Amino acid sequence: MSETNKDEGELQYQKITKICQKSQEMLDKRNKEIGIAEALKESKPYETMWEPYSKKIEKPAVLRNRDFSGLLFNRADFTGFSFIDCDFSQSRWIFAFIRDSDCSGSKFTGINMLLWPFINTNCTNCDFSNAEIRYLALFDRSIYTNADFTNAKLHTSHSFFKDKKTPQRKKFQDAKVNGFELIIEEEKLPEHNTTKKEIQSLLEQIFSPEQLAVMHIKYEKYQGKPDTERKSGCFIATAACGVNSPDVMTLRHFRDNVLLNSAPGRLFVRTYYRLSPPIASLIAGSPKARCVVRNVLVRPWARLAHWIFQA
Repeated sequence: MSETNKDEGELQYQKITKICQKSQEMLDKRNKEIGIAEALKESKPYETMWEPYSKKIEKPAVLRNRDFSGLLFNRADFTGFSFIDCDFSQSRWIFAFIRDSDCSGSKFTGINMLLWPFINTNCTNCDFSNAEIRYLALFDRSIYTNADFTNAKLHTSHSFFKDKKTPQRKKFQDAKVNGFELIIEEEKLPEHNTTKKEIQSLLEQIFSPEQLAVMHIKYEKYQGKPDTERKSGCFIATAACGVNSPDVMTLRHFRDNVLLNSAPGRLFVRTYYRLSPPIASLIAGSPKARCVVRNVLVRPWARLAHWIFQA
């Protein structure tokens, strides 16, 4: 590696760690002010931190043997990066993504994730032991040859297994899964559910018989209140955009297929339904307010939701 590339790698490493540290300071501050459940819902402050870095970067970084342990990656988005033999142990990932990248040989032991971040990424020889992942976990979209998932815990949902037909076993070739706990939660919408037999059939395509023998697979009933939550509307979005708006439809789909699949997401939905009706009433009576909410709040969130589903 040339000195120029080394300098560029060091500069990008410093920028990434600095943003992560600022994100942690922000989350700690908001935790004291409004509590961790509410603080985790916020996205704009963290997106604002990452935006200048994303715009200025000329090409994705190639980072080797870097220490990212214990850092907070909140709303980060890395596309085309190389994190080779890096240490991300005990780090936390909140709606962050690593797409079309190479993370081979990196250490992710004890990480805590809200949404599995790896999409079309090489995770060969990575260490995910004792990791805990929540939300809709699209864990078959990358390569995990020789990866270590010992005692990791992954929460997913029935919809993850819907309409999946292509065998994926090669992606987990020789992966270590001793004590790997896969918790599959039933959907609140019947059309998203699959039977245990169908799920088992897919798991047999993803993992080998030897791997399945040492994994712990647990099925859970949906714990929310589907009838009430499904009938409730996106009050503020509807007031700003109209009931049949594509953005409103996207947000409802995100609510039904992501937020309602986790305890934090269900808490957010219940809080939203409790607080939003009077705000929606005010917005509905003001064309200017509708315009502001539509452009500043609804559309950015709808684009983010659409991007997550297209990822």
